[in-house]
Amino acid sequence: NTGGVTYGAWVNVSNASDNAIVGGAPDSTYTDYASGGIWLSSGQPQMVGYNGSSYCRATHGAAISTSAWHHVAGTYDATGDMLYIYVDGVQSNSAACSSIQQSMGESYIGRNADTAARREFTGQIDDVMIFNRTLSANEVNQLFVTTRPTSTTASERIASKIYIVNGYA
Repeated sequence: NTGGVTYGAWVNVSNASDNAIVGGAPDSTYTDYASGGIWLSSGQPQMVGYNGSSYCRATHGAAISTSAWHHVAGTYDATGDMLYIYVDGVQSNSAACSSIQQSMGESYIGRNADTAARREFTGQIDDVMIFNRTLSANEVNQLFVTTRPTSTTASERIASKIYIVNGYA
């Protein structure tokens, strides 16, 4: 895929540390999410990608609250060479990142590809979605609106769904 990618999930974090949410890597020799992905760094959502020499990050400006559900999404726009991070349906930041490794050999939910430092997620993850294109800001907002839980209590969202979608209209 060379047109971009979008990752999204509902998360309820119990520990605002470094937590992997969802992403991918070309194969197990890569660490972290070389093909892009979303994770938390000190509780701050990030969309990350590897451009062949370094990792690029679009970081939300603050840690998300623990023990509450949040929708986190990240996109990579290959046409504009940009990463975008969204929290609760709103784009909060972007970063330039040219040519991230988009071959998706392996996908990970709740951890990353690095066997030494997996960044295992502490909390709950629900409604994971991976799209093989860059969703617009409006489409990401619609995911937030249409998949929003009726309550933000952890006890009401116990079943996970995973969607891997070839395009989205």
